[in-house]
Amino acid sequence: LFAVRKTNFAEFPALDADLDLVDADDQITHELSLDDQLDPEPSLDIFHPDPDFVEHEESWKSLKKELLGEEEGGDEGDDEEEEEEEE
Repeated sequence: LFAVRKTNFAEFPALDADLDLVDADDQITHELSLDDQLDPEPSLDIFHPDPDFVEHEESWKSLKKELLGEEEGGDEGDDEEEEEEEE
């Protein structure tokens, strides 16, 4: 254990190189100070049901297929899960 500590955990990197997908210049960070005035937006803490949920869900599915390049037959498992959730 002390030998690993002496090498500053070189064998155990904090971030795997394969997972570092976004360049440091492209990363967006949010820094807040204790002195800053914040708007907590309490209206966002209230759930508002979407009356057009089914229509919006279908439009999101089509957008997802377009962006991710999914095929028509690849969504069969998701439909079964959604049917179970609706019941």
